[in-house]
Amino acid sequence: MRKLQTLRAAIVAAVPTLAGCPENLLVFVESGSVQAFQDANHSHRLDYTANLVLLDFTGDLGEVTRAVVAWLKIEQADLLQNPERMAEGFTFEAELTSHSTMDLSIKLRLMERCIDVPGQPVTWPPEPDLDALFGHG
Repeated sequence: MRKLQTLRAAIVAAVPTLAGCPENLLVFVESGSVQAFQDANHSHRLDYTANLVLLDFTGDLGEVTRAVVAWLKIEQADLLQNPERMAEGFTFEAELTSHSTMDLSIKLRLMERCIDVPGQPVTWPPEPDLDALFGHG
């Protein structure tokens, strides 16, 4: 799953307190479903909630949300363009575990395409550039 890998890498790169302990960022998939179609290939779409858990986080929540928003602009731009999807598709919870640390959970509702043509390797293509497609950039 390409999006989970790029999301994790983007957060670790953007949040200084994770640079020395990237193992404190856990990534889970919840509520996943597969959308497949009756056709000649086996391509399909995955719909899921990514749950990012930052353990013993000592940084600023704003650093994390800034990194996630920047990632969403490239990888799931439609989420940012729809206020109703955003309200349910980008949520968080935090537990203050001490005066200076918290456990943080961020949930993102994501979609990911899988191209599976018989006789070829499975691929996970990047999202199309919506600004380029529709002339907004």
